[in-house]
Amino acid sequence: MSRNSALKTFALQLLKTFLAAVFVVLTSRWLGAGGRGQLSLILFYVNLAMIANEYVGGSSLGNLAASMGAAKVHPTAFIWATLVAIVSWLVFFISPAFHSMAAELGLLVFALGQLTVHYNVYQGLGRVYVRNRLQLALELGKLTCLCGIVWFTGVQFLNPHQVVDITLLVTFVVYLASEILLRRDLWQPGRGRVLILKQPFALGFWAQNGQLVQFLNYRLSLVLLQEMTGTSVPVGVYSNVLLIADTIWIFGNSFGTIAHMRMLQSQSVAFRADITLRYAVISAVGTGGACLLLAFLPAGLFAMVFGAEFTQMKSASLWLIPSILSLGASTLFSHYLHAVGKFRSLLSCNLAGLAVQFLLAVWLIPRMGLTGACLAADAGFFAILVLVYLQFRRDNPHAEFHGVVRVKVLFKLLLRRFR
Repeated sequence: MSRNSALKTFALQLLKTFLAAVFVVLTSRWLGAGGRGQLSLILFYVNLAMIANEYVGGSSLGNLAASMGAAKVHPTAFIWATLVAIVSWLVFFISPAFHSMAAELGLLVFALGQLTVHYNVYQGLGRVYVRNRLQLALELGKLTCLCGIVWFTGVQFLNPHQVVDITLLVTFVVYLASEILLRRDLWQPGRGRVLILKQPFALGFWAQNGQLVQFLNYRLSLVLLQEMTGTSVPVGVYSNVLLIADTIWIFGNSFGTIAHMRMLQSQSVAFRADITLRYAVISAVGTGGACLLLAFLPAGLFAMVFGAEFTQMKSASLWLIPSILSLGASTLFSHYLHAVGKFRSLLSCNLAGLAVQFLLAVWLIPRMGLTGACLAADAGFFAILVLVYLQFRRDNPHAEFHGVVRVKVLFKLLLRRFR
């Protein structure tokens, strides 16, 4: 079986997601809902900086690395990621809420930015398996350090500052390891000139605008909940509900990653349409099964796992199931639009979904609180599903899935075709 096979990628992504979930569970218990909410808001702004970094160092860099080689495109991405980190540090430094953590957050943005550049280079070079292992090492390292600190110090409660420090330390170690692994590909004198900013930025501009809007689709409600309710407790609960959603979205994310890579390596219109539909069916079936399991989990389990302050998680998770199903089905069509270079179409779809979600959230959150945030997300993600599917159908009016839709049959076909 190929090291880049879909099933191996899925297995590693599943293990990574499990470790990330354990990390969040433990931090939730040791931070409480309020502390978890504060940490979520910190990470919101760090991830927003990552979106800025990916205007040059994002997934479009993979397209350039695949066609031109990593040595030609990496220097520009390295410089851009460094500039984003410096600007982020300045913003955190002048912000009263983050002033005391400005140094750590600036360094975290730098390490995450450079590591993201590496991840996308791996994608372009067809080494998804290396990226998967590094992502797994990152989550394992964070979890190990977290448990180690609690074990050796004997503390019963943590604060967000400590969790940020743990994340910073492990991210830097993984980044340095990746730098060693990629040294021959990234730093090759004489293999080509350093690209001017225009080319990678021009390719990444429309792609990253779509990613920015999609990020806001995922996380904007965290900020709206904080501003409209005046407390971090619902923010902490909602962020953990998103953790459950992220865990279930592993189906779309894993198969979408492999489909994206294979579409970049093929010029066949029929192949791109076929793999998109085939993996979309697998993702939808897996996502639906996971949502069914979620619906039958007892409400007390959430409080037992995350802590007594998270009793609302079960009801909020049920309200968010339409969002989970919609995104699980739409991810493959979004990857298709990205892989074929239809960045403006993808941006338009995501922007429409964001507009729907934002308008409903502003209206519903003051009236319904956490439930209102979930309902707004449901409407926004369903709108995205409809729009990206219609765009796919417009490009491939005759595409159809061949065969009976059975999970066992689909996985056998997947093994036979891609090993």
